[in-house]
Amino acid sequence: MEPIAGTSGLYQWPASFVRGLRAFCDRHDILLVFDETMSGWGRSGTWFACEHTSVLPDILVTAKGVTSGYVPLGVTVVTDRIRDAFVTRPFVGGLTTEGHALACAAGVANLEVYRNEGLIERSRALGVLLQEHLAHLKTRHACIGDVRSHGLFACIELTADRHTRRPLAGLRNSERDGERDVAGQIVERLWQTGLAVLAKGDFLFIAPPLVITRDDLGRGLHMIDQCLDDMDSLVGS
Repeated sequence: MEPIAGTSGLYQWPASFVRGLRAFCDRHDILLVFDETMSGWGRSGTWFACEHTSVLPDILVTAKGVTSGYVPLGVTVVTDRIRDAFVTRPFVGGLTTEGHALACAAGVANLEVYRNEGLIERSRALGVLLQEHLAHLKTRHACIGDVRSHGLFACIELTADRHTRRPLAGLRNSERDGERDVAGQIVERLWQTGLAVLAKGDFLFIAPPLVITRDDLGRGLHMIDQCLDDMDSLVGS
């Protein structure tokens, strides 16, 4: 499972649910695996999103932020219990590029940058500012059904009716059968103003670099604010 669901809307599981799942897995000897490919490496304001619930998995898989994309590298982290099981017997799961020296060196260098420049703490601090801005946008725009954020990991969920939460675009995100390509419009309009974003269906995602300045974050949110003015006109139509 993802501690914070990624492109399906940035929903975060309640801490009580995750702790209950951990207890269930322990009781029935089931391995709990967390996918922190998107939510790890400071994105949610902590090194890994599982820290928000104080629950550790048996296996953690991650990538992307481990090298900030400079070199492809994926990582599987296991507990001592799992590691010890393969001390005296082979683990048949290696790949051709396993332990790639260049990729691992990039990962180590990247870790040093995270620590030396305080980027995890920076994500947490700027996340407070981002959360405040998103709450303000929700009060301004009728097209916003909900906002969710964790550090510099945020999502604006659009709706055609805030009370019924009727979708504005729908899951297919196309103009077929009368559905609107809302995400495509948002991406195109913001791109023309100089801002690159990811949008899918009714979800507009905000995940700026952890090194972003407060001013640049504010400018980007202002561009989104102006774009949502146009989306408000679709509400009720």
